[in-house]
Amino acid sequence: MDAFEKKLLIADFGSYLIRILLDKDDCCPEYVYYFTNTSTYWSKINANKEGKLKKGVSASFLKTLLIPLPPLPEQEEIARLLNTVDKKINVEERKKVTLQELFRTTLHKLMTGEIRLKDVEV
Repeated sequence: MDAFEKKLLIADFGSYLIRILLDKDDCCPEYVYYFTNTSTYWSKINANKEGKLKKGVSASFLKTLLIPLPPLPEQEEIARLLNTVDKKINVEERKKVTLQELFRTTLHKLMTGEIRLKDVEV
């Protein structure tokens, strides 16, 4: 384990409930959240599920899992940037839905003759 990797602290509440405890002195929760949504994390998780009937992940496996942890200020900056990107994506997705609905409504009105192209000024 190098200086930028750390094991997560795991609290096992039962076979289907596992809690990850973070030391907030050297671990930003938002950073860990974003890391657990990466393909790197999920490839490690999915590789551990291979050959298991229930396809679950045990607390004992999670206790051995190393995650990359840069210095806390860097984690916070990464989390802040990713949060900003997520917000921008959400705004653009809402715009897309609105424009798709406008397109469908306009197309319907054109197809039913409610709006005629000769009546539209460009």
